Amino acid sequence: MADPVFFVDAVALLENCLFMPGVRETTRESLLVTMVASICEVYPVLAYPDVLASVLERERVRATGTPEGVAFPHGKYAGSSGVYAVVATAPHGIDFGAGECMRCQIVVLTVSSAYRADGHLHFLSYMARRLRAPHVRAKIIRARSKAGFVKALQHSYDESHQ
Repeated sequence: MADPVFFVDAVALLENCLFMPGVRETTRESLLVTMVASICEVYPVLAYPDVLASVLERERVRATGTPEGVAFPHGKYAGSSGVYAVVATAPHGIDFGAGECMRCQIVVLTVSSAYRADGHLHFLSYMARRLRAPHVRAKIIRARSKAGFVKALQHSYDESHQ
């Protein structure tokens, strides 16, 4: 895939978002390694060692898990002007520092330009709004394809605008 344009349209970014259903990793670090490797394989403009170091450093500074069981790890990369995203589901849950006894079942990883934050923040806001609803999170955890993931998000939008 080509280097995407710098997205400010979250729906457009979602079209290029990777989806990894039912991952088997059991630790935050192993999942981040897998997710970063996947996104760097699809988008060769991203340098794996640099992106991984950025994402792991951000997690070291402050954990990105939420009480709702969703984690939003992210990193910055100077070698691109785009925003890249990969979403993974981990039905068994992974500790992303969301608090005692709370394990994250949905992980939304983004990599964005080191020089611009608007697209990255727009996409995270879009995802966070939709993932607030427990029934949407449940549908995403059950999704086995990108189409199922996108459909769950679309339904959350449709329901909120009725």
